[in-house]
Amino acid sequence: MPITSTVQAPELFKGSLKEYQLKGLQWLVNCYEQVVTQSLYEYLKFLVLLIL
Repeated sequence: MPITSTVQAPELFKGSLKEYQLKGLQWLVNCYEQVVTQSLYEYLKFLVLLIL
């Protein structure tokens, strides 16, 4: 799964992230976005089936 998001550490975070930690954070955000997109698609598909 390619990483499509670019993320930065939250402003409240006072430390710095190592490169591997930032890549891990990007991977988690990408997974979340994929799930949200897929869930929205499934929900809309369900609504269309109800209308038909």
